[in-house]
Amino acid sequence: MLGHSVDKYVTGRLLDTSNRLRWSHLHAERWSHMPGELPALTPHDTEIAILLRGRTFVERVGNGRRQQTHGHRGTVWLCPAGIEEEYVNISDPMLDCLHIFLPGRPFAETLLRDLDIDPARVELRYEVIAQDPFIEHVAGRIIEEMDDESAAGRLLIESLGVALAAHLV
Repeated sequence: MLGHSVDKYVTGRLLDTSNRLRWSHLHAERWSHMPGELPALTPHDTEIAILLRGRTFVERVGNGRRQQTHGHRGTVWLCPAGIEEEYVNISDPMLDCLHIFLPGRPFAETLLRDLDIDPARVELRYEVIAQDPFIEHVAGRIIEEMDDESAAGRLLIESLGVALAAHLV
């Protein structure tokens, strides 16, 4: 899993990536984004972007929904796999933003059925979340592992990826 950020963030600069850590079901990148319009894209992975510091204004259109967000530390932008982002414009620089990429189908249908969850009813929304303590906690742990990998870091991140997917559902 490599995310789709290289194709999408043409006005940004990649600060760090989890590629070297060999995580299987979660990919993370830290970006600095300059103002500008991003190309339309239909992602194959679910993307969770968390503003780590600063303030910004983002206007975006995805799945026919227009959203305008005054972002601040902790603002989360969610773009599920398969939802075309038709328009994204960043008005103010985003100096530090973490992007987490999860597989498009994070759960096997058999697992959902075993938990008495109808797979046909599992759907993530194209959404902006003003604040989410759980997502912020996961983001913090991901950043810690990217900065200084621990002995059980891979196990921790894989588990947090599953927990994050369940939280979003």
